[in-house]
Amino acid sequence: MIDYGAVRSDHLLIAAQTVGLIRTVWAAAPLATVSVSASSFPSSFTNLPRQLIFERRLFDEVAGQLGHERLIYGDRGSARADQLGGGSGVIPARIDYPDFEQWTFFRSDEAGLDGYIEQAQALMASPLWNGELRVWGTQMIERTARGDASAIDTPSKSTAARINLHLQLQTFHDDPGAVEDTEDDWED
Repeated sequence: MIDYGAVRSDHLLIAAQTVGLIRTVWAAAPLATVSVSASSFPSSFTNLPRQLIFERRLFDEVAGQLGHERLIYGDRGSARADQLGGGSGVIPARIDYPDFEQWTFFRSDEAGLDGYIEQAQALMASPLWNGELRVWGTQMIERTARGDASAIDTPSKSTAARINLHLQLQTFHDDPGAVEDTEDDWED
């Protein structure tokens, strides 16, 4: 595993270094599979309505040069690579919504349930919303938009919904037609 921790728009420079490292690994272990991991999830959201998922761009650049066959994408599940420092005060309500290539941040000026309801409703009214993606994170956002106080009302619940959506999308990044196929076959 090659883990770069936090990456930003420097992913092209890091990709060049990564290609060299992987070639060195493969020279010593020709059958090795290598995971390339990083996180670009931001730590500040003021005046940041969206951000590219730079770790996906890093991986795609490396795979474009070396092929996908023995490479595994890693991104820490959208968790931050760096621990946040202290900080105090009220955290404004925010719902983070991923697609395959970027994050969009729906951020309220207020905290608490009312702020989450407002942002869930704004997300669902936006053209980004995919109501056909039937995973837990989608359902939590829908419940929040309806005012369900047991849905998203804290930063940790918002983070859990974000991670659920992100993992589903990145799992099917190379097969986007399958991302909405969330029903498992079963026999009674």
